[in-house]
Amino acid sequence: MFDFLDVTRVTQLRIPMQELVDGNMYRMPKLVRVQYSNTPDFFTDVVDMDLLSSQEVTFTEPLMTRYIKLKILEIMPGDEASLPLGVSG
Repeated sequence: MFDFLDVTRVTQLRIPMQELVDGNMYRMPKLVRVQYSNTPDFFTDVVDMDLLSSQEVTFTEPLMTRYIKLKILEIMPGDEASLPLGVSG
């Protein structure tokens, strides 16, 4: 959960990809659920976003929120034993 410390206008989120030590890329999220709220205990507003074309999520309408939670719904295919999921914040 991300706390902006005040109600903030959020227009996009960037979810950068990380590299492994040997130069291979981590598997990336393919579909994420963005939950947002102005209270930390009650999240009702939800947006599902597709990350196939980029590492950025741009909202059609800006979010006025204090808290954001990201939930990974789908990940890019790959060998699950050798390619861990990587998201940096």
